Amino acid sequence: MMGQGKRLLQGLWVLLRPVPVLAWSGGACLMAVGLVWRGGSPIAMAPLVRLILVAGLIQGWLAHSLNDLTDWQSGTDVDAQEIWSGGSGVLRIGYLGQHQLLPIAYFSVFLVLGLVFSQASNYLLYVYLLIGLWGAIAYSQWPWRLSYVPLLGEWLAAFPAIVACSLAFYQGLQDRLDFSPWAEAVLHGLLSVAWLMQHHLPDWQRDLQAKPAKRTTVAYVAARFGGQATRLVVVAYFLLALFIALNLSFSNRRFLGSALAAGCGACLAYHQNVSSRQQMARRELQILGINLLHAWALGWLL
Repeated sequence: MMGQGKRLLQGLWVLLRPVPVLAWSGGACLMAVGLVWRGGSPIAMAPLVRLILVAGLIQGWLAHSLNDLTDWQSGTDVDAQEIWSGGSGVLRIGYLGQHQLLPIAYFSVFLVLGLVFSQASNYLLYVYLLIGLWGAIAYSQWPWRLSYVPLLGEWLAAFPAIVACSLAFYQGLQDRLDFSPWAEAVLHGLLSVAWLMQHHLPDWQRDLQAKPAKRTTVAYVAARFGGQATRLVVVAYFLLALFIALNLSFSNRRFLGSALAAGCGACLAYHQNVSSRQQMARRELQILGINLLHAWALGWLL
């Protein structure tokens, strides 16, 4: 009995996938806390801890449990041997069974609603919550399964969710919203999606062989233009962030830092060998570092 409990706890930790959570929700939190602190407002610990738990539950358990289950049933994660991608691995390792993932998703939603109910005075926080829940569910869960369709996974699920996460952290601590947090949330969102595309690079062959085929934007580009073209998807998202940051810099020069981060990310993404798992894994960690450095600099320094 104790052995089963230990495996369950190990499975829940592995399912959380700290690296993606750090890249997305962690960056959003880091940036928002810095903005609030620099604005002269005190950081209320109770709302901050509650927001961290909500973000971690939505991304870490809800989104990942549904993603693992869907990708396992389609077959794309069954034989995954990549370093960082290919799901959390809880099913492949045997920490958890398929029958346990949906209950974990339901329990995550229950915990999130319990943490949020009657705790938010601003109705916009509930809007952000709904966007986050939608993104986590619709990205993988039938009948939407947006991650299986080119572009839709990013633009209808992932990007709105991370922007809502950034805004929720800021407004949950500051109880107001102006242009700067919006702009920074969009830039952090684009850099996060660029990281997600890098995360998809090693998977495209298995994704196309899945049933149904998981036609991520990366997999679609690979099918049309070949494997070496897939890195250009990552580059494109960084260049979009660069373009927006340069335009924003006309109103505030601090966004030149965002342009620099996006430019560095684009260079790293372009100069990689997508036939090398080790190099793609290194680039993924380097891009994660750029994203976190960008979130810290934009929130605390620039």
